[in-house]
Amino acid sequence: MKNRKTLEIKRLVLASLLSCGLAAGCLPDEPVAPPDANCPSCDTCQDPDTLPPDTTPDTAQDTEQDTAVDTLPDTSPDTVDTIDTIDTVDTIDTVDTLPEDTLPDTLPDIFPCPGEATCDVDGVCVDAVALCTVEGWVCDYEALPNWESKETTCDGADNDCDGEVDEALPIPKDVCRTKGVCKGLVVAVCQGQNGWECGYDAVPDFEEPEVTCDGLDNDCDGTTDEGLCQECEPGEGRCQTTVPQRCVTSGNSWETLTCNGGTRCLGPGECTEEADQEPTAGSTGYKGDPNAVRLSDGKWVVAWTGSDGTTDGVSFRLYGVNGTPQGPAATANLTTDEEQSSPALAATADGSFMIVWRSFGQFGSGWSLVGRVFGVDGQSGFGEAAISHQKDYTVLKPSVHFVGGRYAAIWEGGPDEDRDIFIRWLDASTGMPLASAQAVAGAVGVGEQWPSVAALDADTLLVVWQHGAISEIK
Repeated sequence: MKNRKTLEIKRLVLASLLSCGLAAGCLPDEPVAPPDANCPSCDTCQDPDTLPPDTTPDTAQDTEQDTAVDTLPDTSPDTVDTIDTIDTVDTIDTVDTLPEDTLPDTLPDIFPCPGEATCDVDGVCVDAVALCTVEGWVCDYEALPNWESKETTCDGADNDCDGEVDEALPIPKDVCRTKGVCKGLVVAVCQGQNGWECGYDAVPDFEEPEVTCDGLDNDCDGTTDEGLCQECEPGEGRCQTTVPQRCVTSGNSWETLTCNGGTRCLGPGECTEEADQEPTAGSTGYKGDPNAVRLSDGKWVVAWTGSDGTTDGVSFRLYGVNGTPQGPAATANLTTDEEQSSPALAATADGSFMIVWRSFGQFGSGWSLVGRVFGVDGQSGFGEAAISHQKDYTVLKPSVHFVGGRYAAIWEGGPDEDRDIFIRWLDASTGMPLASAQAVAGAVGVGEQWPSVAALDADTLLVVWQHGAISEIK
């Protein structure tokens, strides 16, 4: 482009020189005046501002060589046909030596970006700069700190400059712990400049760091009770067949005790004489109707009907996680007259438990249903709770369940010829009735019997029973 424009300019200069020379009647080899002068002769040129107006009519016919001087009389013959190129003029430099066909016909624009650039200025794009490129205006977003073509970072900023902050963010993998007690309960929530939050505080049993030996992965890291649990309680005893063992002081291992002849291991991890092998209350009489419940700390309570040969009573005993007896057996019932039998148990989340049983003659003739609440250590500060005490009634198949924050006692009861299935709600702390007993079956006059109960969830019980003489299941 530069060479072509230069050539055109120099040709115009040459044309001006030639016109001036011809107008003065000068041959090409004679002195030539500057192109901006009026040349009345070959040797003299006058300033055009000092010349009088041209009043001479132009009557001569122009030729191809004098087209630049139409306003002057054509008095010189057109005899300079041989002046067709003036390549020897010193003012025309090497540009004329370039072949004209090497120059492009059209040249690109110097500024290919018309108008003004339009860039996003929301969010992190407030300082966006537009660049002019061969493709037009380009907004240089990639040079901006924290810019994202599609928002992926939870940081409280409008990273993609669309006027919205942290919208529709994909949740990063492993941003929250989802194992152990967190499984199915943790959802990551973007909290702007605070980043992702997992809401662990709302997860039951969550601990950070884990401090409780409870068989749970409390900190949701995939490991349970890491370094927290001792294998046993220091000083605790146990039996492996007839071999007694005692837990060492550190609680991390067991030591074996050696018993002398005539003795053996019995429960507490000590050498006990053969005469004291019976682990239940009493050494003679009937033992039956066993029932058991697991406590929240993994230990167990076992209850049974026991007889010393004179009267029956309800006994119970606590056992460790591995089945080791935790102290001697104890008696549940305070009333010892007549007979107490058929114990049933239920436990709460805090480790306390309740035992209910049948008692004969305690409230006059007939059977009644009685219960008592015990603490996690097997001790009780409460008396017996009278659950059902109708005169001349029969009580069969008693059971007790902890549901909805309270106990529910269920039994088959009533006159021998017309029994029904009953339920009564009891206080979780004392075992005392909260309301009157209600008939579950409601088919009075037919006879309902043999109830069986299952917990559907923490608040719901399912009760089924045999329906009267036709033995249907309800």
